[in-house]
Amino acid sequence: MERCGCGSLVPVEDGPRHPYMESAPACWRMYGELTTRLLAPGAAVAQPSHVDCFATQHTGGADSDQRQRSSIAVHLVALCARIERGIPAGQVQRLRPRVSAAVLPTLGMDEWPLFTPPDHYGELTVAVLWNLPDDEFGASLADWPGCVWSAWEHQHATVRVWTDALLGAG
Repeated sequence: MERCGCGSLVPVEDGPRHPYMESAPACWRMYGELTTRLLAPGAAVAQPSHVDCFATQHTGGADSDQRQRSSIAVHLVALCARIERGIPAGQVQRLRPRVSAAVLPTLGMDEWPLFTPPDHYGELTVAVLWNLPDDEFGASLADWPGCVWSAWEHQHATVRVWTDALLGAG
């Protein structure tokens, strides 16, 4: 077993990794399988925030990779828009690609800052969800965004400003 950047203990595997999010190969595989499950025809639970949750729980490398800093910012804005501003999931999916283009110039920023990640990303991770029995999966999946957003409480004030800049630009 190895500890992934999200804090989960996952099997040691050889395999692909995300190009810039630091995750263990097993965690990246579980994320792919979870995504496939969520997108399957007739899936009982749709949760487009799983993308935001995974990204903001795998923050390693942001100190040296602007793509990672951008990813963290964009996905935190998406979580804020969904959780605090009540933006429907489908609209958040359409807003996500516009975050950098709308927020950075509006706030006079050239690039996203480096955030200090939380000490703990919350109790729910992709590995936890992947291992849940079907009768617990849906409720836990629905709780995952709030769990992750709470973990980032130390950055909420900044992310709220960014979210409001996005929503005001649109």
